[in-house]
Amino acid sequence: MSKSIVRQSKYRHVFGKPAKQDNCFTALKPIENRTDACFCAANGKFVAYSIQSGGGGAFQVLPVTQTGRLSTKQANFTGHKSTVLDFAFSPFDDNLLATCSEDGEVKLWLIPDEGIKAEQNTPEITLSRHTKRVNLLRWHPVAENILLTAGCDNRICVWNIEIGDTVNVIDAPEMPYDVCWNHNGTAFAVTTKDKALRVYDARSSELLHV
Repeated sequence: MSKSIVRQSKYRHVFGKPAKQDNCFTALKPIENRTDACFCAANGKFVAYSIQSGGGGAFQVLPVTQTGRLSTKQANFTGHKSTVLDFAFSPFDDNLLATCSEDGEVKLWLIPDEGIKAEQNTPEITLSRHTKRVNLLRWHPVAENILLTAGCDNRICVWNIEIGDTVNVIDAPEMPYDVCWNHNGTAFAVTTKDKALRVYDARSSELLHV
């Protein structure tokens, strides 16, 4: 009789332990939108998330050390005209945050180490090239100041934020569902509504694989 095979896993005996209450963020009011989007992001210094607001488009950024019950006077970022759909902190600057929104714009914010004390509605840069909502942000893994965005206009944009303009624009045949750089940033993969996965050259925009 053959013996049953038990597959070994290095995670087999790993268990998560919830943080204590004083190490948690409480009394937050995150957005309750059902849209398929990423409404929060974090790095080693901050947590960013969309919040419920009358006009839409507001979000908060909290220092990770600011745990406990959130103050009712917490200042908001209000630069977008509609719901923020994705957040991405720069891998090269912990204080640099990119946001994109249903309003079709991408905005870049410099966050002070201690957070903001008053409402902030003026970003460092606004990037406008999309004609419909933008729902994907991806920083380049090795080149500073290069940002990839994708939206419901089927457009994929590669930006140089130093000059505030695109260095590459690709019109995908269908709406992008997700995008991902390769390890050295020479190419990126895109999944689209037509159930295809395409790989593009980041410099030439050449379609490498489908």
